[in-house]
Amino acid sequence: MSVYLELCEILGISLNEFLAGEDIEVTNVEKKSEDTLIQISKDSSHKQRYLKKIIAVLLIAVGVFAITLGIMVCNKLRQPQNYIEAVDPDSVEMKTAELLSGF
Repeated sequence: MSVYLELCEILGISLNEFLAGEDIEVTNVEKKSEDTLIQISKDSSHKQRYLKKIIAVLLIAVGVFAITLGIMVCNKLRQPQNYIEAVDPDSVEMKTAELLSGF
């Protein structure tokens, strides 16, 4: 807002004329000021609603992503971890097993 005021001083116009985008006659200053303020407040409320919608969509997307990631991690952790590794037939373990089994 302070930049607008400085710009208006440089241009030699009022803030109302700057916001309205046109020269305002002295007799219409009050009416034009009210119209400009109403328009600015409408634009601001539209932008706020738009930003709220964007934030809601982003929150939903982040929530879905977090839930999906959580499900994937839980499924990965639930998978059985038991497995058998192949042992070299000439290893000490295999020789011991052969001796104990009687082969």
